[in-house]
Amino acid sequence: VVRALIFLYFYGSLFWFNPSLSTETAGDPVTIMTFNIWWHSRSDQTAQVITQNGSIDVAALQELREHMAQHLINAWSAQYPYPLVHTGTGTPRLGIFSRYPLIPVATDHLAAFNFRIQAARVIAPAGEFLLYNVHPRAMNFREYIYEDKSIAREAALSIQMQLRHIQDLLRDIDSQDQPVVVVGDFN
Repeated sequence: VVRALIFLYFYGSLFWFNPSLSTETAGDPVTIMTFNIWWHSRSDQTAQVITQNGSIDVAALQELREHMAQHLINAWSAQYPYPLVHTGTGTPRLGIFSRYPLIPVATDHLAAFNFRIQAARVIAPAGEFLLYNVHPRAMNFREYIYEDKSIAREAALSIQMQLRHIQDLLRDIDSQDQPVVVVGDFN
């Protein structure tokens, strides 16, 4: 119950119904999947699991390392000809693979060490939309214990930072003049 309340506190506004947004769409819907592949994944089975979920138009991945990104680019080049990956040390370790053209969108004003974010305009047949792929850093209780830090203090600081980043993201979303989709691993 506590976890659900914390989740609703931070992310509940993302799910509120907004009557100013049109619910009508032209053409076929776009199917989007988000998946945290775990940073250590090196398995071909990861690529198969993702594509076994049906006809996905856009796959947004978190914890994507260089070796796995290259594997997916090779394995999915025919199915997802538009990859947008950010991997390596000091980068978001995020990736978007799409059947439709992607236009990268700068997120420097939103990115931080503990809030990884990637954005792209997806040019789908039914219309263009902005896709945010996010992965805030999780609280690391093991680190707090091993470094003899106050768990309560560190957790409170982590929640405050996540709230600040989510508020920045919501302001950025509010400034958009097109449909927006936010996906990711929200920890």
